[in-house]
Amino acid sequence: MAICKFLSSKASVKGTLEYITKREKTEAKLIGGKDCVPENASEEFEAIKRMLGKTGGRQYYHIIQSFSPDDPVDFETAHALGMKLAAYFPGFQCVVATHKDKKHIHNHLIMNSVSFENGRMFHQTAAELEQVKEYVNRLCMEHGFSATEAKASHRGWPEWKKKLRQMAICAMKHSHDRQEFIRLMATQGYKVKWEDKYKYITFTTPEGNVCRSGKLFDERLLKENLERYFEQGGCYGFAARDYQEYRAEPGESFGGLSRLLDGLFGEPEQHYHQEHIHHSEKELEKMAALGLKASPGETITVDDEDEEYEQYHGFTLTM
Repeated sequence: MAICKFLSSKASVKGTLEYITKREKTEAKLIGGKDCVPENASEEFEAIKRMLGKTGGRQYYHIIQSFSPDDPVDFETAHALGMKLAAYFPGFQCVVATHKDKKHIHNHLIMNSVSFENGRMFHQTAAELEQVKEYVNRLCMEHGFSATEAKASHRGWPEWKKKLRQMAICAMKHSHDRQEFIRLMATQGYKVKWEDKYKYITFTTPEGNVCRSGKLFDERLLKENLERYFEQGGCYGFAARDYQEYRAEPGESFGGLSRLLDGLFGEPEQHYHQEHIHHSEKELEKMAALGLKASPGETITVDDEDEEYEQYHGFTLTM
């Protein structure tokens, strides 16, 4: 998955180019130019502006294209995708530098604000920016990477995402540990990537759509909450009466439960209300030592200061 941002900056073109090409952040093979030479890009940008009489206004655009740590992307592939993104803007000179100094791989694209083909100043409407994101999604999916989603509430969800959330909740309610949860999801064609080193659980639907647990808008499906739920025994533990309105009859297959989903689960505001309680890990350990448990209807959220993934994961285009 890639996020693309257009960044607004008062820095000079030369200063920004020097920053994105620093040797401690990248290397020569991960620096490229479209319709310009990276080493001379600042002067080439300015020459086009003077020739076409467009020296005023915004001087350049800074685009950051970030890739998910969950995707098996390497530096060379990320750089190739950055060059393809630059090619999406014909007539505009662009320098692409792939950075390797962070946990997430990301590209910096510096684009001239004036087209050398027709002298037009760069401008994108909201609809056109959405098309850019769709283009980046296609590039990622062609390489087997996940695609990012538009920021939205559950009200505008596609049908596959509604079904994913329903299926995940149903699997949770009938699982006593992580392995059973993953197995039940697999019986319905859903892949679950649940690894300790990642902050989120990643689901893949039978149709190939990819979604992180944080994008399902349900506190129960956050990784830290599911882990706590299963630590307490899952469907046989402290939260069973609150999480499990329906119990399968002995011998009933999980597939037979899917018909119950629409009746059990509607929109969150209609069928589901929980109090959100935030605890630190130390507080939770003290609660466990004292034998304290969550009250019915209470969701435990573990505080986590590592927000790097949220800040950088995806496709960002800022102006």
